[in-house]
Amino acid sequence: EAKTEPTIKFTAEEQKVVLVKGGKADSETKWANLKVEGTVEGTKLQIESSDTKVISIVDYRKEINLYSPCEYTLDDLLVIKSAGEAKITATLYDKDDKVIGKPATITVTATKKPIEKITVAEDAKSIKIKEGYSKSANLTVEPADAYYAGSLNWSVKDESIAIVDKDGYVKGVKEGTTTVYAKDPDGKAEAEIEVTVEAKAAEDEDAAPKLSFTTKSFQLKKDDYCV
Repeated sequence: EAKTEPTIKFTAEEQKVVLVKGGKADSETKWANLKVEGTVEGTKLQIESSDTKVISIVDYRKEINLYSPCEYTLDDLLVIKSAGEAKITATLYDKDDKVIGKPATITVTATKKPIEKITVAEDAKSIKIKEGYSKSANLTVEPADAYYAGSLNWSVKDESIAIVDKDGYVKGVKEGTTTVYAKDPDGKAEAEIEVTVEAKAAEDEDAAPKLSFTTKSFQLKKDDYCV
């Protein structure tokens, strides 16, 4: 009786993945599977990516020793590192490291979910800050899970008046008016906020408290104490 050779195949020819905030795949992604049938003890499954800078293989899944038919979800095999395209190839080897049958391939394409718009509330389009103090630039990114929703590019027209950090906190440097810009790194959406920096008055209620001695000097005798 002729021996049946093991077979291996992906359940689809192409896998599309949309990356959202944090670089993870959208939770609604429907993953393809890799099915292996007719295997015997000693069979090895090897999985490779054509571009590991875009998609790599989970370390402990690069080479798997098989004992019986099995099925793997593509999500359990891959590490998506960036947007791009890579071809994933799965190959079976026998105990003598000879290729068994025909390898299976699938093309995986990863894209970034784009920011559609950046909105600044009417009461936040113009903010005031005192010298040396910071305030968060209040804006909304839509959709909230867009790839760059948590990492906009921030800049200031005149950094001698105000500066802004990577999280959108604006700090007043000196008196004056300037503009803060928030941009999608892909360049598809942007917003701006007018910032006015006011001088910090000496009696500013937020100013740091000042300490001083009411008596400049005094003397204590042995065993004396003061309260």
